[in-house]
Amino acid sequence: MLWGLGLAISDNAALGPSFGFFGNLEAIVQSYDRTQEVRRWRVSLDQEWAPPTPLVDDLQWRVTYSPQQVNRNGDRRRTLQPSGDAEQRLDDQEFQETFIEFEAGVRGDFGERGYFSVNGF
Repeated sequence: MLWGLGLAISDNAALGPSFGFFGNLEAIVQSYDRTQEVRRWRVSLDQEWAPPTPLVDDLQWRVTYSPQQVNRNGDRRRTLQPSGDAEQRLDDQEFQETFIEFEAGVRGDFGERGYFSVNGF
């Protein structure tokens, strides 16, 4: 289980001059700091069962529940060219999602050929 992960990024590759589509100088980036925090965990319940039937050797199933949350923040400061105006862009993004998974498998012997089937959603 992963309860939380925090990550701070200083994007130094984006520092310095920033050029537009046609090669013109658009801005000079002074700083670009970003942070990301991820929270997730997962719990699963599974079982393997051998029913008393000649067609099915065993039956396996699993149910999984996994909620996740991500928070991202950014602070970019740059000087626009040629005006020299200062620009600060603050980004903030937060989202949550939950995954619920189910899968089942059957293994059996049907004459000389065995079979195995897995289905899930």
